[in-house]
Formats: sequence, C-alpha cells, structure tokens
Amino acid sequence: MGSWKRLLLCALLAYLPVATASEPTATPVTQREVRSLPPRLTLIYDVRMGDGGLTLGQGTYTWQAGGGRYHLESVARATGLTALVMSGQIRQRSEGRLEPGGLVPQQFWQVRGAKKPETARFDWGRRVVVLRKGEEELRQGGQDLLSFPFHLALTVAETDPAWDMPVTNGRYMKDYRFHVLGRERLRAVGEMLDTLHVQGSRAEDGSLDVWLAPTHHWLPVRIRTQDNKKGTVMQLTLARIKD
Repeated sequence: MGSWKRLLLCALLAYLPVATASEPTATPVTQREVRSLPPRLTLIYDVRMGDGGLTLGQGTYTWQAGGGRYHLESVARATGLTALVMSGQIRQRSEGRLEPGGLVPQQFWQVRGAKKPETARFDWGRRVVVLRKGEEELRQGGQDLLSFPFHLALTVAETDPAWDMPVTNGRYMKDYRFHVLGRERLRAVGEMLDTLHVQGSRAEDGSLDVWLAPTHHWLPVRIRTQDNKKGTVMQLTLARIKD
C-alpha cells in the first residue's frame, strides 16, 4: 500500500486513534436530554492532512430519522490529485433506535474497497457487541464509529463533567474519556461559527476533537484526529449541509 493510500485511509476511517492498552474509566453519563435533528440531512466534509493542509478527499454523510429510529450512511472517496493514486470507496452504515438518552445503535457495517466488511451487532439484552472476531462487553452509552458524532450532537451540554464513551469500529470496542473544553469560533460551511469544543482521548494514543455548532443543529462541523503513535493529524471540516 502506497503512502498516499495509507494517509487517506487514516483520514477517512480513523476517527479514533488506534488503542491497545486498557485503562480505568469514568462513570458513564446515564441520561441526557436529547435534541432534535431534521428528519433528513446530507453533510459533505472536506478531509485534510494536518491543520489546514492538503485536501485528500471528501466524505458524504446521510442522516435519516423517524418513528423512533435512525439510519446513517457515509461514502468517502479520494478527490483531486489523490484520486490519481487511489480508487475505490469507503462505505459505512449505522442504524438503531432514537431514544430519550440519544442514539442506541443496533447494527454497524463498514467496507473498504474490496476488503471483507467489518460489522458490529449490538445485543443490548445480553450487554455484548458481536464483532467478527467474537464478543465484547457492551457498556451503557456504547456507540459505533459513524453514530458517535451524531450522538454528541444530540446530547452534549456545555456543563457536562468528564465522561467515558465506548466506541466500536467493527474490530474492537474501546472507552474514550471526553471533556467539554468550551466555546470556540472557527470557519466551516463558508462562514465563521460559534462552536462547542469537545475532546476525547486515551492515554498515550492521541486525541479526538469535535466542534459542535449550535446554530447548525449542534452538528459536528469539524473533527480533528491526532495519532501520537503515528505522528499524524487528520481533519474533517463540514463544507455543505443539505436539509
């Protein structure tokens, strides 16, 4: 696999830095007042290497909700010069229930090009998530790689204390410690926005930063991933919203 291909896969797939070590967790948030999103949204993100660096690709995310359920899909592809050295798409799907406490995933699916799909089935009755390699414990508030930014959009409050969120990418499930860092202004969707900066991290692995925009349904308008082990920074910035 060439260097450009590796960089693009990191940018479009690895919202989460790879983590191997276990660590103590905080008490999960048990209940949050859920906000509302339009019944259908299409979000288009630009994906860059580094802070303000080269654009590698574009990701299109589709949200649908109704009847107490949600459905999320994403398609990521290389653009510009990157498309000359990498072809194919990365597709993700998450679906489940929409409850008073936020999103409750039931199925997650991800496929990268011609590779075998990576899947996760959330068995809330038995409190396990069923992965291709086997079963892992399913703790309260568990999310998948696609659902968790939208769960944050629905539930995070500015006064929240630190909390843990278990997240699966179809290969494993890990706890990330989240903190609300405060208000910041940044440029997205062609304008300057007032945002709430939320950061998730695991010791020595890196950090996941999400900026939520109250004036745009609290959606994640920027996602920044820092992988300390690989020494890379990838950033997704919301370019367009279609209601």
